Amino acid sequence: QQVKRFASGVTWAQTFAAAPTSLGHRVLLWYAEAKGWPLREGDVSTSFLHADLPKDTLIIVRPADCIYQRMLWVLRKALYGLKIAPQCFQRWFADQMKSLKFDRCAADPQLFHRKRDGTLDLTHADDYRLAAAEANADPVQKEIASKMKIRWDRELGEPWTPFLGLLWRRLS
Repeated sequence: QQVKRFASGVTWAQTFAAAPTSLGHRVLLWYAEAKGWPLREGDVSTSFLHADLPKDTLIIVRPADCIYQRMLWVLRKALYGLKIAPQCFQRWFADQMKSLKFDRCAADPQLFHRKRDGTLDLTHADDYRLAAAEANADPVQKEIASKMKIRWDRELGEPWTPFLGLLWRRLS
């Protein structure tokens, strides 16, 4: 697949997307434990395709099936493999969280908090962790699912489970 990119003045900073800090992970884990709340994990399906590309960016793709035809596609959505896709998704995701009344942490831009119910969540690209009161967890998950396609995998418990290349578990 051939991808050609036409954009003026694109810098490294325009392709950068933040990752949560190890402190952000610890805060989320401590918060859930201190409140006695479940810690649920999810995965945003086809995450980058949720995000629009910037208006000043033109990306032309020749699909593999059309290699010998005179057909090109102009992308309107971020696509896996594009340098700007993670940042486009991150910007889109932050907007969705803002519409759900979540505030973004200044020290860790991947940590979000909602004052009205105390819900705290952390995201790393398309991997998601949510700490919410037991009574609020299902409604909050539905709210989030109304904004993006997300598969809720599990609740962090005693068995070791993978998250971001590490094994995690929750003990009393």
